[in-house]
Amino acid sequence: MRGMRQRLAQEVHIDAPIGGWNTRDSIDNMEPTDAVVLDNWIPDLGWVKSRPGYELYIDIAGSDDVKTLVIYEKGTTKKFLAFHGSSCTDITNPASPSTISAITSGDSRWNYAQFDGKLVVLNGNDTPFMFNGTSWYSANTGGGEFPLTLTGNPVPTDVDSLIGVNVFKNRTWFWEKNSQDVWYSALNTMGGALTKFPLSRVGQFGGNLIAMQTWTRDGGSGPDDFAVFIMSSGEVIIYQGSSPATGGDWAIVGVYRIGALLDKRAAVKFGPDLFMITDLDYVNLSEVLAGMEAKTTRTKANGALQLELAVNRSNVGWEAIAWPEGRLIIFNIPQGSGVYRQHVFNYVTGAWCRFTGINAHTWCVYNNELYFGAANGCVYKMTTSAKTDAGASIQTIMQPAWTTLGLTQRKTFVGTRQLIQTNSPINIKNVYEVDYKPFRDQQAPIAVAPEGTPWGSPWGSPWTAVDKTLADWEVIQGYGTVVGMKQYLNLKQAAKFLGMTWLYKIGERL
Repeated sequence: MRGMRQRLAQEVHIDAPIGGWNTRDSIDNMEPTDAVVLDNWIPDLGWVKSRPGYELYIDIAGSDDVKTLVIYEKGTTKKFLAFHGSSCTDITNPASPSTISAITSGDSRWNYAQFDGKLVVLNGNDTPFMFNGTSWYSANTGGGEFPLTLTGNPVPTDVDSLIGVNVFKNRTWFWEKNSQDVWYSALNTMGGALTKFPLSRVGQFGGNLIAMQTWTRDGGSGPDDFAVFIMSSGEVIIYQGSSPATGGDWAIVGVYRIGALLDKRAAVKFGPDLFMITDLDYVNLSEVLAGMEAKTTRTKANGALQLELAVNRSNVGWEAIAWPEGRLIIFNIPQGSGVYRQHVFNYVTGAWCRFTGINAHTWCVYNNELYFGAANGCVYKMTTSAKTDAGASIQTIMQPAWTTLGLTQRKTFVGTRQLIQTNSPINIKNVYEVDYKPFRDQQAPIAVAPEGTPWGSPWGSPWTAVDKTLADWEVIQGYGTVVGMKQYLNLKQAAKFLGMTWLYKIGERL
């Protein structure tokens, strides 16, 4: 008899790709719970879930792109500030924004720090400004409300070249663009007369100071804080103690090689760790300090990061943000022409995914919710209650790891059943291939309204707001040793992918 030998079909269940997006390992050497592609799906505990959507928070009419979002807080006063073009707007109440004209700059990518009720912003090109909750003041080397004077030899010709500020042990620290030097203030002072500390005498590989961070191993703030200086050479210089001014307690902890930080904003402190985007990989400082002087391991997102660096390294907009409510560390990657993607790390599970469709110039957490600045004066709020991207469907793509189903024999694949939990109908497009053949790229289907029908086949009862698990069988045809699936969805509702079942027969073609 020609054709296939007749065998009984067998089932194998594969868990959801909770191991996350893997761009490090070869496709034939991945864990079964990894994913080759995981766009707009978040690997979670026991399933993967669709990412939250976003909604418009405010449209600052007639404005340039919003490239900095800052929270000012002192006592009961709390303000949400957006910087765009040459202006700053108080957007605390989106129904009644107020633009502050005192900020004059053509560069709205400000760096900032707050101490003693004073918020300082600077960008390395324009005069630094200070906000006290009521009024803005420009830096003045002669005194005034915001005195700022550099001492040491040599010093910059003016304070406009200062590009960064950080608070460490009740002192404010400033650094200049294209320099290895840092300046620190007197105790309990924002600005004032600053004393120079030359890092050029410490680092072994040169480079300029890109960023300074305060890091602690216990996640709090106290005597065990460390001063972290991140150089463009790829070195991190770590000190402990109060400041060079205090003498004996100021001591170097070590110099570590982690790769060059991509931007001043490409590092974020969260809990007991410091997360960074470098040209070698994504780095969390605690792992480096745990037992090595250089980063030697690679994250699962490393392959994707290297591809981005090959094309987009010189673009402006690399940024890191921690979102505690979402349990995510988000790394913003500029594609150019106002387009962005995000590599996303679930710090609870240690798994990665990628976000698309979010063109964020900058990010900020305000009242525990995530916001991003966008083009043309718009600020959006990303929240778990939002199921769409400002009304547009969320386009998801998932390709779990290729699988042999635990058998090395060649098989005939005859069916699949995906377990998807949602509270309204969906349209889904699945593509299947065997033995690592390239998938045919597909356009995701149009998202259906709640009264539509899921999976392209009718259901016998109307949908309600209660989550249901879709578990329909799909007939497929394929013959090989290894099988893979690529899923395309356009969502206007939250969804969870719980896993899938493969139906196959052992057999050979005659």
